[in-house]
Amino acid sequence: MYVVSVPVRELKKNPTIDYLPNLQVILENVEELHCDMYDSALFPVALVNKLVSLSAHPSQRILAKFATGTMR
Repeated sequence: MYVVSVPVRELKKNPTIDYLPNLQVILENVEELHCDMYDSALFPVALVNKLVSLSAHPSQRILAKFATGTMR
């Protein structure tokens, strides 16, 4: 399941599918971005997560140096 924010010109309390003319195209594109690297992940999110995550050993050393430096 994905949560999608779709821009609209006017907010309505009970919108219909006709109110969102590009909804089908948007949902098809979201489905195309599906990635199996993580549960319910989309491709761009999975790539960013892979780029910013640190491996356990170096990140442990970084956190230890930070904690030691902060406590002095």
